[in-house]
Amino acid sequence: MHPGIVAAIVAVAIFAITLGISYPLLAFILDQAGKSETFIGLNSAMLALGFLFSAPLITRTAAKMDAVWFAISGALATAFLLGLLYLVNDYMWWFPIRLALGAAVNILFVISETWINQLAPQKHRGRIMGLYVTVISAGFALGPAIVAVAGSHSAIPFAVSIIGTCAAAGVFYWARNYLPEFPDTKTVSIVFFTRTTPVLLVCAGMVALFDQTTLSLMPIYALRLGLDEQLAAIAIGTMIAGNVFSQIPIGIMADMMPRRILIISLILIVITGSLLLPVAGSGVWLWPILFVWGGAGYGIYTVALAELGTKYTGSFLLAGNAAFSFMWGIGGIIGPSSTGTVMDQTGPIGLPLTLALFFVILAVLVILRPLTPTTGHPASSKSS
Repeated sequence: MHPGIVAAIVAVAIFAITLGISYPLLAFILDQAGKSETFIGLNSAMLALGFLFSAPLITRTAAKMDAVWFAISGALATAFLLGLLYLVNDYMWWFPIRLALGAAVNILFVISETWINQLAPQKHRGRIMGLYVTVISAGFALGPAIVAVAGSHSAIPFAVSIIGTCAAAGVFYWARNYLPEFPDTKTVSIVFFTRTTPVLLVCAGMVALFDQTTLSLMPIYALRLGLDEQLAAIAIGTMIAGNVFSQIPIGIMADMMPRRILIISLILIVITGSLLLPVAGSGVWLWPILFVWGGAGYGIYTVALAELGTKYTGSFLLAGNAAFSFMWGIGGIIGPSSTGTVMDQTGPIGLPLTLALFFVILAVLVILRPLTPTTGHPASSKSS
């Protein structure tokens, strides 16, 4: 495997541990401070809002400055902002801090995903993107486990997060000779993808909605079911563990079968899991449902990334990843804020039922329209 792909995946994995820690950790801290589900959901949505605002700027900035140093700057800024979250006890200030955190995190993910997709050989693209999402998922799963062991009252989770982001910056610096620069992207905008690949963008946005909603509100859902803080953190870990073990098989299937059919199948699994969660309650069936549910939910993103890399290259691919990031911001804002509000009115059942409704809408859209243009396009030629 190309050393640039390995380096980008390792750096993102380290970063994923940091984010895996932050979601349950910050949710527990806010809950202990007496904040409502609506407040927690809106606060979590600031990260996605940072994704939304920064996405159009990343393509232009990446073309004008050294891409590796741009990624390093995003990692170091993340470490600084995590330190601020630990030091600041006025939770209203967490809104602008998490907004800036989203922008810093977005730099890393857009650039890394573009590097990996650009360097991946065509015949193994689905497998490599599956490996990428698997490694990210493993990081996300390890994060809640660290919170479960250390507890939300300890400084250890914050310390691990800050050290981890600095380590990710070190990996990028070490691999700087293997990672390509990006061409000038001023002629390619996010608007291009809203016209040509709207369904693929909605898929990315819906995975973001699923991701941000479950990471920020699943701990609260589990607590409301009567689980303790440790089991609530493990609930997230179980869901993400399903993601870890599912993405490489899903990536292999994405290389072997029509990706639209695969995405529809994954959507139906998410809907089924959402409807089964209220039935399972806090009983033994909760855990296998979370496992399968998480794997299917994140698997949609694996298939979408493979499809994007198949259709586009160069500046179009960088702009396409920025468009995915833009949609990640939209989904991340809509998901936690709307679901938190529903949970305030209906109790914990509001989480799975709201997600079921969103994915029913996605199923209808994917059934009615293709993922990407079916006709040839200048941007679709691949050199890999």
